[in-house]
Amino acid sequence: MSPLNRTFRVSVVNGIGRFLNGATVTVYREGVPKVKGDIRGGPLDFQITGPGKIECEATYNGIHKKVEVQPSDNHIRIRIARWITMPKLAMAAVCLGILFVILLLNKGAVVVGTPEVRAEYVGPGTHAKPVVVVFVHGIFGDKKTWESQKTSFPELLTSDPEFEKNVDAFLFEYYSPRFGPGSNVNQLAKQLKAALEDKGVLRDHAQVVFLCHSMGGLITRRALLLIRDLRKVPMVYFYATPTNGADIAQLASKISSSPQLKSMLPLEGNEALQEVQDDWINWPATRTLPSYCAYETLPTDGVFVVTESSARALCNRLPEAMTANHVQIVKPPSRDDPRYTRFATALRETVIQQPGTPASPTKSNESARFAGTITDSATAMGLAGVQVRMKLGGPVMATTDSEGVYGFSLPTSPPDRVTLIYEANGHATLTEAVYPSEKLDFPLRPLH
Repeated sequence: MSPLNRTFRVSVVNGIGRFLNGATVTVYREGVPKVKGDIRGGPLDFQITGPGKIECEATYNGIHKKVEVQPSDNHIRIRIARWITMPKLAMAAVCLGILFVILLLNKGAVVVGTPEVRAEYVGPGTHAKPVVVVFVHGIFGDKKTWESQKTSFPELLTSDPEFEKNVDAFLFEYYSPRFGPGSNVNQLAKQLKAALEDKGVLRDHAQVVFLCHSMGGLITRRALLLIRDLRKVPMVYFYATPTNGADIAQLASKISSSPQLKSMLPLEGNEALQEVQDDWINWPATRTLPSYCAYETLPTDGVFVVTESSARALCNRLPEAMTANHVQIVKPPSRDDPRYTRFATALRETVIQQPGTPASPTKSNESARFAGTITDSATAMGLAGVQVRMKLGGPVMATTDSEGVYGFSLPTSPPDRVTLIYEANGHATLTEAVYPSEKLDFPLRPLH
Protein backbone atom coordinates (compact mmCIF):
# COMPACT_ATOMS: atom_id res chain seq x y z
CA MET A 1 0.00 0.00 0.00
CA SER A 2 1.10 3.58 -0.61
CA PRO A 3 2.20 5.70 2.35
CA LEU A 4 -0.43 7.82 4.01
CA ASN A 5 1.14 11.09 2.80
CA ARG A 6 2.52 11.41 -0.73
CA THR A 7 4.10 14.52 -2.27
CA PHE A 8 5.15 14.54 -5.94
CA ARG A 9 5.56 16.83 -8.97
CA VAL A 10 3.86 16.40 -12.38
CA SER A 11 5.01 17.84 -15.72
CA VAL A 12 3.14 17.53 -19.04
CA VAL A 13 5.41 18.01 -22.07
CA ASN A 14 5.32 17.55 -25.84
CA GLY A 15 7.50 15.34 -27.99
CA ILE A 16 10.55 17.61 -27.64
CA GLY A 17 10.19 18.17 -23.89
CA ARG A 18 8.43 21.54 -23.86
CA PHE A 19 5.62 22.21 -21.38
CA LEU A 20 2.15 21.96 -22.85
CA ASN A 21 0.49 25.03 -21.44
CA GLY A 22 -3.20 24.47 -20.88
CA ALA A 23 -2.85 20.75 -20.20
CA THR A 24 -5.00 19.55 -17.30
CA VAL A 25 -3.71 17.10 -14.66
CA THR A 26 -6.10 15.06 -12.54
CA VAL A 27 -4.86 12.92 -9.60
CA TYR A 28 -6.84 9.77 -8.70
CA ARG A 29 -6.74 7.61 -5.58
CA GLU A 30 -8.28 4.20 -6.03
CA GLY A 31 -9.93 5.48 -9.23
CA VAL A 32 -11.56 8.45 -7.53
CA PRO A 33 -10.45 11.98 -8.68
CA LYS A 34 -9.02 13.89 -5.74
CA VAL A 35 -7.33 16.99 -7.09
CA LYS A 36 -6.82 18.75 -10.43
CA GLY A 37 -4.62 21.50 -11.88
CA ASP A 38 -3.58 23.19 -15.15
CA ILE A 39 -0.06 23.51 -16.53
CA ARG A 40 1.04 27.16 -16.75
CA GLY A 41 4.64 27.19 -17.90
CA GLY A 42 5.93 24.75 -15.26
CA PRO A 43 5.22 21.57 -13.26
CA LEU A 44 2.44 21.10 -10.72
CA ASP A 45 3.01 19.94 -7.12
CA PHE A 46 0.51 17.59 -5.47
CA GLN A 47 0.09 16.13 -1.95
CA ILE A 48 -2.21 13.15 -1.43
CA THR A 49 -3.16 11.84 2.00
CA GLY A 50 -4.34 8.31 2.66
CA PRO A 51 -3.61 4.80 1.42
CA GLY A 52 -4.43 3.41 -2.03
CA LYS A 53 -3.29 3.34 -5.65
CA ILE A 54 -2.45 6.78 -7.01
CA GLU A 55 -2.70 7.71 -10.72
CA CYS A 56 -2.18 10.91 -12.72
CA GLU A 57 -4.08 11.67 -15.91
CA ALA A 58 -3.05 14.42 -18.34
CA THR A 59 -5.52 15.84 -20.84
CA TYR A 60 -4.55 18.03 -23.81
CA ASN A 61 -6.48 18.80 -27.03
CA GLY A 62 -8.72 15.80 -26.54
CA ILE A 63 -5.82 13.42 -25.81
CA HIS A 64 -5.87 11.57 -22.46
CA LYS A 65 -2.88 9.83 -20.96
CA LYS A 66 -2.88 8.17 -17.48
CA VAL A 67 0.14 6.85 -15.55
CA GLU A 68 0.47 5.18 -12.14
CA VAL A 69 2.53 6.95 -9.46
CA GLN A 70 5.00 4.58 -7.88
CA PRO A 71 6.06 5.04 -4.20
CA SER A 72 9.54 6.03 -5.36
CA ASP A 73 8.33 8.62 -7.89
CA ASN A 74 9.01 12.22 -6.97
CA HIS A 75 8.63 13.74 -10.47
CA ILE A 76 6.26 12.28 -13.02
CA ARG A 77 6.72 13.43 -16.65
CA ILE A 78 3.76 12.74 -18.90
CA ARG A 79 4.70 13.09 -22.57
CA ILE A 80 1.99 13.86 -25.15
CA ALA A 81 2.90 14.07 -28.86
CA ARG A 82 0.31 16.72 -29.56
CA TRP A 83 0.30 16.25 -33.34
CA ILE A 84 -1.34 12.86 -32.85
CA THR A 85 -4.93 14.09 -32.65
CA MET A 86 -8.00 12.53 -34.18
CA PRO A 87 -8.62 15.49 -36.55
CA LYS A 88 -5.01 15.35 -37.69
CA LEU A 89 -5.13 11.61 -38.09
CA ALA A 90 -8.27 11.98 -40.18
CA MET A 91 -6.62 14.68 -42.30
CA ALA A 92 -3.54 12.50 -42.77
CA ALA A 93 -5.76 9.62 -43.89
CA VAL A 94 -7.52 11.88 -46.40
CA CYS A 95 -4.19 13.14 -47.77
CA LEU A 96 -2.88 9.62 -48.12
CA GLY A 97 -6.08 8.65 -49.91
CA ILE A 98 -5.74 11.56 -52.33
CA LEU A 99 -2.11 10.71 -53.02
CA PHE A 100 -3.09 7.10 -53.68
CA VAL A 101 -5.81 8.16 -56.14
CA ILE A 102 -3.38 10.54 -57.90
CA LEU A 103 -0.90 7.69 -58.17
CA LEU A 104 -3.54 5.47 -59.77
CA LEU A 105 -4.57 8.25 -62.16
CA ASN A 106 -0.98 8.98 -63.16
CA LYS A 107 -0.42 5.27 -63.81
CA GLY A 108 -3.54 5.14 -65.97
CA ALA A 109 -5.19 2.58 -63.71
CA VAL A 110 -8.21 4.88 -63.40
CA VAL A 111 -9.50 6.81 -66.43
CA VAL A 112 -11.55 9.96 -65.90
CA GLY A 113 -13.62 11.23 -68.81
CA THR A 114 -13.98 9.83 -72.30
CA PRO A 115 -10.65 9.42 -74.11
CA GLU A 116 -11.77 10.38 -77.60
CA VAL A 117 -11.43 13.15 -80.15
CA ARG A 118 -14.61 14.94 -81.21
CA ALA A 119 -14.77 17.42 -84.08
CA GLU A 120 -18.03 18.93 -85.27
CA TYR A 121 -19.67 22.00 -86.73
CA VAL A 122 -21.89 24.26 -84.65
CA GLY A 123 -25.56 24.01 -85.53
CA PRO A 124 -27.54 21.78 -87.90
CA GLY A 125 -27.59 21.76 -91.68
CA THR A 126 -24.89 21.91 -94.33
CA HIS A 127 -21.73 23.82 -93.56
CA ALA A 128 -19.96 25.18 -96.60
CA LYS A 129 -19.94 28.94 -96.11
CA PRO A 130 -16.98 30.88 -97.49
CA VAL A 131 -15.33 31.28 -94.08
CA VAL A 132 -15.04 28.83 -91.18
CA VAL A 133 -13.64 29.60 -87.73
CA VAL A 134 -12.00 26.60 -86.10
CA PHE A 135 -12.12 26.70 -82.28
CA VAL A 136 -9.29 24.86 -80.48
CA HIS A 137 -9.54 24.71 -76.66
CA GLY A 138 -6.67 24.49 -74.18
CA ILE A 139 -5.38 22.01 -71.61
CA PHE A 140 -8.01 20.36 -69.37
CA GLY A 141 -10.70 21.93 -71.58
CA ASP A 142 -13.54 20.72 -73.80
CA LYS A 143 -16.43 22.31 -75.65
CA LYS A 144 -17.55 23.93 -72.40
CA THR A 145 -14.40 26.08 -72.58
CA TRP A 146 -16.33 28.51 -74.79
CA GLU A 147 -19.59 28.57 -72.80
CA SER A 148 -20.78 31.57 -70.81
CA GLN A 149 -24.14 31.67 -69.05
CA LYS A 150 -26.68 30.62 -71.69
CA THR A 151 -24.53 31.14 -74.77
CA SER A 152 -21.06 30.40 -76.11
CA PHE A 153 -18.38 32.09 -78.20
CA PRO A 154 -19.16 29.95 -81.30
CA GLU A 155 -22.91 30.56 -80.98
CA LEU A 156 -22.38 34.32 -80.65
CA LEU A 157 -20.35 34.24 -83.84
CA THR A 158 -22.63 32.10 -86.00
CA SER A 159 -25.74 34.05 -84.95
CA ASP A 160 -24.13 37.45 -85.48
CA PRO A 161 -26.13 39.24 -88.21
CA GLU A 162 -22.86 40.52 -89.67
CA PHE A 163 -21.34 37.06 -90.10
CA GLU A 164 -24.14 34.48 -90.10
CA LYS A 165 -24.36 34.28 -93.91
CA ASN A 166 -20.62 33.96 -94.46
CA VAL A 167 -19.14 32.22 -91.42
CA ASP A 168 -19.37 28.67 -90.05
CA ALA A 169 -17.92 27.52 -86.71
CA PHE A 170 -16.10 24.23 -86.23
CA LEU A 171 -15.15 22.82 -82.79
CA PHE A 172 -12.12 20.61 -82.32
CA GLU A 173 -12.36 18.80 -78.97
CA TYR A 174 -9.68 16.45 -77.66
CA TYR A 175 -9.05 14.35 -74.55
CA SER A 176 -7.16 16.34 -71.92
CA PRO A 177 -7.03 14.54 -68.53
CA ARG A 178 -5.63 16.27 -65.46
CA PHE A 179 -3.69 13.15 -64.51
CA GLY A 180 -2.31 10.15 -66.30
CA PRO A 181 -1.58 9.27 -69.92
CA GLY A 182 -2.75 11.43 -72.81
CA SER A 183 -1.65 12.76 -76.18
CA ASN A 184 1.12 15.37 -76.30
CA VAL A 185 0.99 18.55 -78.38
CA ASN A 186 2.54 16.96 -81.47
CA GLN A 187 0.07 14.08 -81.39
CA LEU A 188 -2.86 16.45 -80.86
CA ALA A 189 -1.68 18.53 -83.82
CA LYS A 190 -1.85 15.43 -86.01
CA GLN A 191 -5.36 14.75 -84.68
CA LEU A 192 -6.41 18.32 -85.53
CA LYS A 193 -5.00 18.02 -89.06
CA ALA A 194 -6.80 14.70 -89.52
CA ALA A 195 -10.11 16.14 -88.27
CA LEU A 196 -9.86 19.09 -90.67
CA GLU A 197 -9.24 16.69 -93.54
CA ASP A 198 -11.84 14.08 -92.57
CA LYS A 199 -14.60 16.64 -92.02
CA GLY A 200 -13.81 18.49 -95.25
CA VAL A 201 -13.01 21.74 -93.45
CA LEU A 202 -9.98 22.48 -95.64
CA ARG A 203 -11.88 21.42 -98.74
CA ASP A 204 -15.29 23.01 -98.32
CA HIS A 205 -14.32 26.53 -97.28
CA ALA A 206 -12.43 29.29 -99.04
CA GLN A 207 -11.01 30.71 -95.80
CA VAL A 208 -10.13 28.82 -92.60
CA VAL A 209 -9.59 30.98 -89.49
CA PHE A 210 -8.28 29.56 -86.21
CA LEU A 211 -9.36 30.79 -82.76
CA CYS A 212 -7.26 29.19 -80.03
CA HIS A 213 -7.23 29.19 -76.24
CA SER A 214 -4.15 28.45 -74.14
CA MET A 215 -2.43 25.22 -75.24
CA GLY A 216 -4.78 25.15 -78.22
CA GLY A 217 -2.53 27.75 -79.80
CA LEU A 218 0.49 25.45 -79.51
CA ILE A 219 -1.54 22.65 -81.11
CA THR A 220 -2.68 24.93 -83.93
CA ARG A 221 0.82 26.17 -84.74
CA ARG A 222 2.14 22.62 -84.93
CA ALA A 223 -0.87 21.52 -87.05
CA LEU A 224 -0.30 24.35 -89.53
CA LEU A 225 3.35 23.38 -89.75
CA LEU A 226 2.21 19.86 -90.64
CA ILE A 227 -0.37 21.07 -93.19
CA ARG A 228 2.29 23.33 -94.69
CA ASP A 229 -0.17 25.39 -96.72
CA LEU A 230 -1.46 28.75 -95.50
CA ARG A 231 -3.18 29.88 -98.68
CA LYS A 232 -6.59 29.31 -97.10
CA VAL A 233 -5.60 30.58 -93.65
CA PRO A 234 -6.08 34.38 -93.53
CA MET A 235 -5.51 34.81 -89.76
CA VAL A 236 -5.07 33.12 -86.38
CA TYR A 237 -6.24 34.55 -83.05
CA PHE A 238 -4.44 33.32 -79.92
CA TYR A 239 -6.11 33.81 -76.51
CA ALA A 240 -3.62 33.40 -73.63
CA THR A 241 -1.40 30.95 -75.50
CA PRO A 242 1.81 30.05 -73.59
CA THR A 243 4.11 30.51 -76.59
CA ASN A 244 7.12 30.68 -74.26
CA GLY A 245 5.66 28.12 -71.85
CA ALA A 246 4.06 28.62 -68.44
CA ASP A 247 5.80 28.59 -65.07
CA ILE A 248 2.77 27.02 -63.39
CA ALA A 249 3.17 23.96 -65.63
CA GLN A 250 6.48 23.30 -63.89
CA LEU A 251 4.76 23.02 -60.51
CA ALA A 252 1.75 21.11 -61.84
CA SER A 253 3.95 18.56 -63.60
CA LYS A 254 5.38 17.53 -60.22
CA ILE A 255 1.91 16.32 -59.27
CA SER A 256 0.54 15.18 -62.62
CA SER A 257 2.23 12.97 -65.21
CA SER A 258 0.20 14.57 -68.04
CA PRO A 259 2.38 14.87 -71.18
CA GLN A 260 0.38 17.96 -72.10
CA LEU A 261 1.72 19.77 -69.03
CA LYS A 262 5.24 18.85 -70.07
CA SER A 263 4.54 20.41 -73.48
CA MET A 264 3.86 23.70 -71.70
CA LEU A 265 7.00 23.83 -69.55
CA PRO A 266 9.04 27.05 -69.84
CA LEU A 267 10.90 27.54 -73.11
CA GLU A 268 14.29 27.06 -71.49
CA GLY A 269 14.83 23.31 -71.52
CA ASN A 270 11.62 22.58 -73.45
CA GLU A 271 12.98 21.22 -76.74
CA ALA A 272 9.53 20.48 -78.22
CA LEU A 273 8.40 24.09 -77.69
CA GLN A 274 11.70 25.41 -79.04
CA GLU A 275 11.25 23.31 -82.17
CA VAL A 276 7.76 24.72 -82.82
CA GLN A 277 9.05 28.27 -82.42
CA ASP A 278 12.06 27.68 -84.67
CA ASP A 279 9.95 26.05 -87.39
CA TRP A 280 7.33 28.81 -87.19
CA ILE A 281 9.92 31.61 -87.40
CA ASN A 282 11.83 29.97 -90.24
CA TRP A 283 8.74 29.43 -92.41
CA PRO A 284 8.40 32.52 -94.65
CA ALA A 285 4.63 32.10 -94.97
CA THR A 286 4.06 32.71 -91.23
CA ARG A 287 5.80 36.08 -91.35
CA THR A 288 2.90 37.60 -93.24
CA LEU A 289 0.15 35.51 -91.61
CA PRO A 290 -1.83 37.89 -89.36
CA SER A 291 -1.32 36.53 -85.82
CA TYR A 292 -3.46 38.25 -83.20
CA CYS A 293 -2.91 37.71 -79.49
CA ALA A 294 -4.82 38.47 -76.29
CA TYR A 295 -3.56 38.04 -72.73
CA GLU A 296 -5.14 37.82 -69.28
CA THR A 297 -4.89 40.71 -66.81
CA LEU A 298 -6.62 39.01 -63.87
CA PRO A 299 -5.25 36.05 -61.87
CA THR A 300 -6.87 32.63 -61.70
CA ASP A 301 -7.03 31.55 -58.04
CA GLY A 302 -4.28 34.06 -57.29
CA VAL A 303 -2.01 32.96 -60.15
CA PHE A 304 -1.39 34.31 -63.66
CA VAL A 305 -1.47 31.08 -65.65
CA VAL A 306 0.10 32.60 -68.77
CA THR A 307 2.20 35.73 -68.44
CA GLU A 308 1.85 38.66 -70.81
CA SER A 309 5.32 38.10 -72.29
CA SER A 310 4.54 34.45 -73.10
CA ALA A 311 1.13 35.30 -74.61
CA ARG A 312 2.60 38.08 -76.78
CA ALA A 313 5.41 36.00 -78.29
CA LEU A 314 5.31 35.46 -82.09
CA CYS A 315 2.45 37.95 -82.52
CA ASN A 316 2.63 40.33 -85.48
CA ARG A 317 -0.44 42.33 -84.54
CA LEU A 318 -0.89 44.58 -81.50
CA PRO A 319 -1.64 42.31 -78.49
CA GLU A 320 -4.89 42.92 -76.61
CA ALA A 321 -5.13 43.11 -72.80
CA MET A 322 -8.36 41.43 -71.68
CA THR A 323 -9.96 42.15 -68.30
CA ALA A 324 -10.40 38.47 -67.54
CA ASN A 325 -8.56 35.55 -65.99
CA HIS A 326 -7.18 32.59 -67.91
CA VAL A 327 -10.46 30.66 -67.88
CA GLN A 328 -12.86 33.54 -68.54
CA ILE A 329 -10.85 35.09 -71.38
CA VAL A 330 -12.77 33.02 -73.99
CA LYS A 331 -16.20 33.26 -72.37
CA PRO A 332 -17.79 36.48 -73.69
CA PRO A 333 -21.35 36.74 -72.37
CA SER A 334 -22.51 38.90 -75.29
CA ARG A 335 -21.42 40.39 -78.60
CA ASP A 336 -20.77 43.70 -76.81
CA ASP A 337 -17.98 42.21 -74.71
CA PRO A 338 -14.39 43.10 -75.79
CA ARG A 339 -13.47 39.40 -75.72
CA TYR A 340 -15.84 39.04 -78.68
CA THR A 341 -15.59 42.45 -80.35
CA ARG A 342 -11.79 42.34 -80.70
CA PHE A 343 -11.98 39.03 -82.56
CA ALA A 344 -14.95 40.21 -84.62
CA THR A 345 -13.06 43.34 -85.67
CA ALA A 346 -10.01 41.31 -86.66
CA LEU A 347 -12.22 38.90 -88.65
CA ARG A 348 -14.00 41.77 -90.37
CA GLU A 349 -10.88 43.72 -91.29
CA THR A 350 -8.63 40.77 -92.14
CA VAL A 351 -11.03 38.36 -93.82
CA ILE A 352 -14.55 39.53 -94.58
CA GLN A 353 -13.72 42.91 -96.12
CA GLN A 354 -10.66 41.79 -98.04
CA PRO A 355 -10.88 41.89 -101.86
CA GLY A 356 -11.38 38.49 -103.41
CA THR A 357 -12.94 36.93 -100.33
CA PRO A 358 -15.97 34.91 -101.44
CA ALA A 359 -19.17 36.18 -99.88
CA SER A 360 -22.61 34.57 -99.86
CA PRO A 361 -24.55 36.36 -102.60
CA THR A 362 -27.87 38.00 -101.95
CA LYS A 363 -30.59 39.16 -104.28
CA SER A 364 -30.81 42.90 -104.68
CA ASN A 365 -31.44 45.53 -107.33
CA GLU A 366 -27.68 46.00 -107.66
CA SER A 367 -25.17 43.92 -109.58
CA ALA A 368 -24.26 40.87 -107.50
CA ARG A 369 -21.17 38.66 -107.45
CA PHE A 370 -21.14 34.86 -107.57
CA ALA A 371 -17.75 33.66 -106.37
CA GLY A 372 -16.12 30.49 -105.19
CA THR A 373 -13.03 28.31 -105.16
CA ILE A 374 -12.15 25.25 -107.22
CA THR A 375 -10.10 22.77 -105.22
CA ASP A 376 -8.54 19.37 -105.80
CA SER A 377 -10.60 17.01 -103.62
CA ALA A 378 -7.52 14.90 -102.96
CA THR A 379 -5.31 17.70 -101.64
CA ALA A 380 -7.86 20.44 -100.81
CA MET A 381 -5.53 22.86 -102.63
CA GLY A 382 -6.83 25.49 -105.03
CA LEU A 383 -6.60 24.69 -108.75
CA ALA A 384 -5.37 27.46 -111.01
CA GLY A 385 -6.40 27.89 -114.64
CA VAL A 386 -9.73 26.04 -114.41
CA GLN A 387 -12.27 27.37 -116.93
CA VAL A 388 -15.64 28.10 -115.34
CA ARG A 389 -18.68 28.76 -117.55
CA MET A 390 -22.02 29.92 -116.22
CA LYS A 391 -25.17 29.36 -118.24
CA LEU A 392 -27.03 32.62 -117.77
CA GLY A 393 -28.80 33.46 -120.98
CA GLY A 394 -25.56 33.34 -122.95
CA PRO A 395 -22.41 31.76 -121.52
CA VAL A 396 -20.35 33.73 -119.03
CA MET A 397 -16.70 32.77 -118.64
CA ALA A 398 -14.18 32.99 -115.78
CA THR A 399 -10.82 31.43 -114.99
CA THR A 400 -9.57 30.56 -111.50
CA ASP A 401 -6.56 32.47 -110.21
CA SER A 402 -3.41 31.04 -108.60
CA GLU A 403 -5.38 30.08 -105.49
CA GLY A 404 -8.32 28.55 -107.35
CA VAL A 405 -10.68 31.51 -106.83
CA TYR A 406 -13.16 32.55 -109.51
CA GLY A 407 -15.96 35.10 -109.64
CA PHE A 408 -18.82 36.34 -111.83
CA SER A 409 -20.56 39.68 -111.79
CA LEU A 410 -24.25 38.98 -112.23
CA PRO A 411 -26.88 41.30 -113.65
CA THR A 412 -29.67 42.73 -111.57
CA SER A 413 -32.52 40.34 -110.71
CA PRO A 414 -30.49 37.14 -111.23
CA PRO A 415 -32.35 33.84 -111.70
CA ASP A 416 -33.11 31.44 -108.90
CA ARG A 417 -30.83 28.76 -110.34
CA VAL A 418 -27.66 28.89 -112.39
CA THR A 419 -25.59 26.13 -113.96
CA LEU A 420 -21.81 26.14 -113.62
CA ILE A 421 -19.50 24.07 -115.81
CA TYR A 422 -15.87 23.56 -114.74
CA GLU A 423 -13.38 22.53 -117.40
CA ALA A 424 -9.72 21.54 -116.96
CA ASN A 425 -7.41 19.26 -118.94
CA GLY A 426 -10.25 18.19 -121.18
CA HIS A 427 -12.51 17.17 -118.29
CA ALA A 428 -15.71 18.99 -117.36
CA THR A 429 -17.91 18.90 -114.29
CA LEU A 430 -21.43 20.34 -114.33
CA THR A 431 -23.03 21.62 -111.15
CA GLU A 432 -26.46 23.21 -110.76
CA ALA A 433 -26.35 25.79 -107.97
CA VAL A 434 -29.16 27.53 -106.16
CA TYR A 435 -28.88 31.32 -106.14
CA PRO A 436 -28.51 32.75 -103.59
CA SER A 437 -26.35 29.85 -102.44
CA GLU A 438 -24.32 29.23 -99.33
CA LYS A 439 -22.18 26.61 -101.06
CA LEU A 440 -19.78 28.48 -103.30
CA ASP A 441 -16.78 26.14 -103.22
CA PHE A 442 -16.85 23.02 -105.38
CA PRO A 443 -14.15 20.33 -105.05
CA LEU A 444 -13.19 18.50 -108.23
CA ARG A 445 -11.95 14.95 -108.37
CA PRO A 446 -8.21 14.67 -108.97
CA LEU A 447 -7.49 15.92 -112.50
CA HIS A 448 -5.13 13.94 -114.70
